[in-house]
Amino acid sequence: MRDGTRRARCCTDGWSLDIQRPGCPYEADYSECRSETLHMVRSCSVAIVLVWGLGLGCGGVKPLGGAQPPAELASDGALDSQPLGPGEALEDPVWLASEDPLYAVTTRITTTSEATHTFLLTVPSIGPGTRFDLEHAVELDADTAAFGTQGRPFAYAASASVPTITRWRVQADGVFEQGPLVNFESLGMRRVDSAGSLSFFARDKAYFCNRFNPSQIVIWNPETMSLRGTIPLTLPVAGEMRPQVVLSQRSDRIFAVVSWQQAHAYDWTRFGDHVQVISIDPTTDGVVGSVDEARCNLLSWVSAASDGAAYFSPASYYAPLRSVLGEASGVEPCTLRIPPDADSFDAGYSVDLAAITSGRPAGDFFLVSDTTAFLRVWHAELVTPLSDGNQNWESVVQEPGFLWWTWQVGAEQAERVTGQRPSNDTQIFVVDGKTYTSTLSEDGASSVLEQLDPGGELRPGLTGPGQILGVFRLR
Repeated sequence: MRDGTRRARCCTDGWSLDIQRPGCPYEADYSECRSETLHMVRSCSVAIVLVWGLGLGCGGVKPLGGAQPPAELASDGALDSQPLGPGEALEDPVWLASEDPLYAVTTRITTTSEATHTFLLTVPSIGPGTRFDLEHAVELDADTAAFGTQGRPFAYAASASVPTITRWRVQADGVFEQGPLVNFESLGMRRVDSAGSLSFFARDKAYFCNRFNPSQIVIWNPETMSLRGTIPLTLPVAGEMRPQVVLSQRSDRIFAVVSWQQAHAYDWTRFGDHVQVISIDPTTDGVVGSVDEARCNLLSWVSAASDGAAYFSPASYYAPLRSVLGEASGVEPCTLRIPPDADSFDAGYSVDLAAITSGRPAGDFFLVSDTTAFLRVWHAELVTPLSDGNQNWESVVQEPGFLWWTWQVGAEQAERVTGQRPSNDTQIFVVDGKTYTSTLSEDGASSVLEQLDPGGELRPGLTGPGQILGVFRLR
């Protein structure tokens, strides 16, 4: 079974990125991989706001320069814009008149025949004791999580099967109505679900990239629903190692973090010997820096401290591979950071995730406050034992063998979070300054939004049918 059976995504109020796990690493494999994914949708997973999220891709060792308008479409104007503020809203009297909280939720329902249906709806709260149903939900393209930003009456759905983003507008009764769409087929794209993995840089400017077929960063306008331009990028293919890129952003930078993974048709468990961070100035959309980093060979999760420092780590999905297959496979258990106002990783900072978890494989390091981080840790004792010759390894690493641990920043050891059920996948959402994960019920029929509390606990909140794929605040 391919690793395409699992995905995740993450979204944050500031830094954000897609962390969709590479179930469909390359465009040519997408339809085949997608059909396989449906057999294990319960283990599958933007608003990302991933942030698996997971995803966003593009990259370049020798970037070709600043933003360029696409050949088929003219750029819609100068690329300068102001960062979107939390209080901004459209000039909509009805929308502005209400101060009642409103959240958008995306959930995926799996039928007994393994067909999947994805729905978008609104709720007035995501706190403890709240529950949603599908009575007033609208259906989206399968596996498409809606995303947006607070203060706007819009949700955007970036399709995983066609190259379009559709805008939905919430009505006075809380029901969404379908609006315009923007099509990226002119760029040769076949899917654009990565667009939901990075929060809007400004009200009229957003970025995304095809994570597993990197060639360009796309710039589009959520206001006019149009294409603004592209940033061409080039990346070397080292033998069978293919580049993949995850985008993240800071108020003054767009970062493209590049990793290399062996082609899916060969051995997807093998990675390159370094990563690269490419820095882009969003005022000019020009590349301002490119630095290689040898301490890690995959970085796909990012979270931020209050001072703007960004912390990167590998996806936990790949963490068990070295313990199962040996040192030639898998990823380094590392966490690095980019300090505020810097364009490269801090040479004096690195966290060995195995060292703080008593040698266990770990990843998905995520700060929930300046003093507390959560991470996902593999427990081999919770899954099927490996057979002679490790013949069953690929099915074993798909099993629910991960538990959340919490780490007080700077402590010698992390601690296992109590009162949780093992899982094999995760999503992360940052809403109202709090960090949440979506946990599927044992029978796969419903899920609960649980807060990753800085006190080291999982606090249950909103529940409802299906697997919660995305949550963000509208108002």
